[in-house]
Amino acid sequence: MSTEAIKNNQVCEEYEKYYQQYKDGFKLSKKNYKDFPDIVKTIMDEKRETVEGLVLKSGLPKRILTSFRSGKWKRAGKTGDYIPHYNDLVAFCVACDLDAPNAIALFESAGLSLRMTNDVHYAYWYLIIKCGGKKIKECNELLKTFGIEEQYFLRTGNSDESYEEIE
Repeated sequence: MSTEAIKNNQVCEEYEKYYQQYKDGFKLSKKNYKDFPDIVKTIMDEKRETVEGLVLKSGLPKRILTSFRSGKWKRAGKTGDYIPHYNDLVAFCVACDLDAPNAIALFESAGLSLRMTNDVHYAYWYLIIKCGGKKIKECNELLKTFGIEEQYFLRTGNSDESYEEIE
C-alpha cells in the first residue's frame, strides 16, 4: 500500500471514529437534554409543584403553565408550538427556586438565552440566582429599583389574552 493510500485509510478510520463518537454523544445528549415541555414536567415533578400551586407562586395564568407542559398553544381553534416569553420563564424559575444550571437548561430547551450585556436580561438572571422562592411582587419591586421598564416586569396573574388550555 502506498503512503498516500495508508494516509487516506487512516483518515477514513479517524472519521469513522469521529462519526461513532458523534452518534454516541448525540444519543446521550437526547437522554440528558430534553424538549421544553419535558423539562418543565421534570422540574414540576422534582419540586413537587402542581399547576395550581404554580399559578399562585408564579403569577402565571393556568393556560400559560399548561402551555409550558404541553409545548402547544391554542387560540380561536388554531394550535401551534408554544414559545414562552422571557418574563414568564423567569417567573417560573423564581417560583420553582431553580438553580442556574437548571434555569439555563430550561431556557436553552425553549431556544432562548439571557445575554449579560442586556440590562433586562441581566436583571432577570439576578432574580433567578438571588430571588428563588420570593413573591413575584417582590421581584417586580426589585426590577423597578433596577430601573427596568414596567413592560418587562413579571406577570402578576392579571391577563386577558384568550388562549385555550391544552393538556
